[in-house]
Amino acid sequence: MAVGDPAKGKVAYEGLVCASCHDVDGKGTHGPNITMSLTAGIGTWSYQNFHDAVRSGKDKDGTDLCLIMTPVPEKDLSEASMVDLYAYVKSFPVNDTAHQGDYCP
Repeated sequence: MAVGDPAKGKVAYEGLVCASCHDVDGKGTHGPNITMSLTAGIGTWSYQNFHDAVRSGKDKDGTDLCLIMTPVPEKDLSEASMVDLYAYVKSFPVNDTAHQGDYCP
């Protein structure tokens, strides 16, 4: 898998308005913490888990992630941009504060 460009990933994060739910640093507001925290974020997720969640809006086990997490089709985020987005999310400071999100199960 390619490494990805966090600067390009930031553009994708802003364009998809991810910060409106995950905050500018991924710690979560209306949506959950998506920092690489092993206990409170997505630090145990593989790239494929992240990719599938963004594309389907579902967790690793197939359950809906959140009412407001809509699937992002490839026409709105290319596969290359997905790699960049993941690189950007990985660059967030790890935040070990659990935050599930206001509208999430």
